[in-house]
Amino acid sequence: MLLLFYSRYFEDELVWCRRKCNQQIEPPELFSLSQMHAKSERALCLLRCKRDKFTENRPPLKRMNTYFDMVERKPYQYMHICYWKMGELDNAVKSAYTFLVKNPTDKDTLDGLAFYMEQKGYKDEMLVDALRRPYEDRFISGVKAYNEEDWNRCVDDLESSLEKTLEEDSRCRLLCEDKIDWSGVEGNPEIDVLMTSIQASVIRCQHNCLHRLALINGHDVGNLIAAHFEYLHFCYYKLMRGSEAARSVASYLLFDDNPLVRRNKYFYQNQYNKEELFTPHEV
Repeated sequence: MLLLFYSRYFEDELVWCRRKCNQQIEPPELFSLSQMHAKSERALCLLRCKRDKFTENRPPLKRMNTYFDMVERKPYQYMHICYWKMGELDNAVKSAYTFLVKNPTDKDTLDGLAFYMEQKGYKDEMLVDALRRPYEDRFISGVKAYNEEDWNRCVDDLESSLEKTLEEDSRCRLLCEDKIDWSGVEGNPEIDVLMTSIQASVIRCQHNCLHRLALINGHDVGNLIAAHFEYLHFCYYKLMRGSEAARSVASYLLFDDNPLVRRNKYFYQNQYNKEELFTPHEV
């Protein structure tokens, strides 16, 4: 558990430094020597920040494979067996489930969880993702409120979830800045080839952030931003907040051309007769 805690600390400090240096160094508008200078200043800022954050008492992770194992939840693959041997069924179930949320096709852990579910004392309430993020909690709660027709809670939870999702996406993008795939770099490449390969690696990682965040409680909800608006527009409508319902439909259609949502837009157009209402949210 100490290693899991330290992995999280390592992530938090990296994000803090990268966000700080992004805000501290203002990029110039045009590519020039001033832009190269800005990049050099940001690099210097990052070096100083990491030096301040990672000390002898809290050194940086030296083996990145260890960090990647934490990201993939590898410790839980073994922890559930240890908990079972110790007679702690609830923690065994929780650990197995936590690993499967990130690795849903792992046969050994699936078999282990199926075994635990047959044991005396097992309860469905034990199926808890120990690493669930706040945006996931609010999204799950919002969908539950939608199904229970609790429209006020639906709006409160999903608005909060959307805000937290965007924060997580920003955090994920910052963590991508050292995710470089060196497999495309061969021999002694030209500097333009090298820089393009590095930038492409980071951009691919950042592009996949929302896709990774969309795995909620082991289920892929698809386009996570669109999913929020798909629920929100109906909850707004039920609360007679027509302008927000219209904006949510317009926002959804930026991501997905769903025929059902298009019919909802047509319904709102007839209901409110104001085309200017259909302006997407700024997120």
